[in-house]
Amino acid sequence: MRINRLIIYFGAVILIYFIFLLVSAPMRSNISNRFLSRGESYLAQRQYEKAILEFNKSLKYNKNNSKTRQDLALTKKIVLDITEGQSFFKTHNEELAEKISKAQQKFPHAKAAVEYGISNIESGDLQIALIPLKKAVEIDPAYPEAWKFFAKAYQQSAKKCPKSIRTNCQSYFKDKYEEANKKLHELDPTR
Repeated sequence: MRINRLIIYFGAVILIYFIFLLVSAPMRSNISNRFLSRGESYLAQRQYEKAILEFNKSLKYNKNNSKTRQDLALTKKIVLDITEGQSFFKTHNEELAEKISKAQQKFPHAKAAVEYGISNIESGDLQIALIPLKKAVEIDPAYPEAWKFFAKAYQQSAKKCPKSIRTNCQSYFKDKYEEANKKLHELDPTR
């Protein structure tokens, strides 16, 4: 009698567990997708730390959510180079996509690109500033002012890295700053 009760009890526990798995899987997927959606909303607003946190929450509920993994990886790329997210922004933030496109325009000369970069530095948009400054050093690699502001933008960008990826982000921008600063000093040792 006692063995029969134990068998029935364990059978019931196993049955309840499988029913729980069947019911909870869709719920976990829905919760994961809600965090994914919130993460995308934060990413569209360039609130990178919040986006990363939401994507990580999404993965806690569904570690196989490929869209979340894709968006998390994209966020980390965008932090380093906003042009990496242009297609994302075209569907999630058209104004920002237009701003990126404008910064990628063909400038008549390096000075014009530097001036556009400086205006973005002054307005606090370092990510957009890096685009024309990069173009400026490509147009005229011997133009010290381009390298000066390119280095400055990288140096300031290192201070704005999201907390959750700060080490890698700061290392990246520090390396870029040092490269640009080295080139500046080669062109103009007085700086």
